[in-house]
Amino acid sequence: MEVVVKIFNANTETYKNIYNDAVIRAYKKDGISIKSDQIKLEIVDIPGDTIHSQRSNELHSRTITV
Repeated sequence: MEVVVKIFNANTETYKNIYNDAVIRAYKKDGISIKSDQIKLEIVDIPGDTIHSQRSNELHSRTITV
């Protein structure tokens, strides 16, 4: 099974060290065992060069979508 994790590019630094663990724990809570090599990271680009433009974008959130 491959699990695709989507995060916004503005959150890459925030989540790069924790998204694997967060996803593994979420699946484990539901009784499903997955490994890090089954998780694929997809980075969703938010247009704009500044933090202001990213924060004012309605699509942006700190959500990890699986």
